[in-house]
Amino acid sequence: MIREHLENLSCTDRIQTVDVPDYSRGPLQTLVTALSEVEDETYLVSAVDYVVEPESISRTVMDHLHGSSSRAMTLLLGPWKQSGTPVFAQENGQVAGIGEQVLPSRRIGCSAMLLVVNRPFGEICRGALSRGTTSVPPVVNSMISDGMSIRYVMTKQEWFDVDDISSLLSANHYLLQQMTASSSSQLLVPHGSRLTAGRRARHKQTIVLEAGAELVGPVLISQRCRVGNGATVGPFVTMDSGSQVGERCSVERSVLSAKASLVHNSQIKDSVVFGTGIYGAGSNHVTE
Repeated sequence: MIREHLENLSCTDRIQTVDVPDYSRGPLQTLVTALSEVEDETYLVSAVDYVVEPESISRTVMDHLHGSSSRAMTLLLGPWKQSGTPVFAQENGQVAGIGEQVLPSRRIGCSAMLLVVNRPFGEICRGALSRGTTSVPPVVNSMISDGMSIRYVMTKQEWFDVDDISSLLSANHYLLQQMTASSSSQLLVPHGSRLTAGRRARHKQTIVLEAGAELVGPVLISQRCRVGNGATVGPFVTMDSGSQVGERCSVERSVLSAKASLVHNSQIKDSVVFGTGIYGAGSNHVTE
């Protein structure tokens, strides 16, 4: 699904997807496989299921590039979250451990899942993988033990590691609240606005709202979508390409994946719809 989405983006010529053998060996195997295709001297590493503000990325990259030539890595950190990985640092700004203290230090926040590194990092990861390491934090902690310079940038902006339905819905809520414009093929109803179809209406050429359909912003609808008679969609709903909402449905705080389909009279809250499957605690289908 992710590969199909990436290949449909307008900038697809700048995106390379890599198949990972032995994926079950853990995230370090995935990282090492991806880094085998990277030839840059300095590069940014993050998860694919990750949402972050562009400003946070820019600050991390610029801090790394303007730092000492001996710096091996710059981490992006955020305020402490119960679900996050704690990061420890010394008074001089040196990172002193991820997940555990390697050097005497104090906890300053948690990892925001983004780092900027120099080319030797790939070789360090390959060596660690060959010795049985399966994740990135032990690699970073080993670099700290070896005396390498690892610094951090703190952000107060939101970021999301989209690992489950709850985090996906939180990211969707945040992004829709921030949006003020959409692509030429999408229909955006901004936060605080409504759009009601008095009769059957077509928007952006391929988006159909049947008579009585109402969109309560923020709502983002992609091409080839349809909202049935008397249905209410929103607030905080994203409909991906080709998804369908049946008659008299109610959909709130949810994400409909590409080609998702809701039968008539469905009542959906805080859920993800994939095909005809509904995932989440807030759903109820009322039979006609």
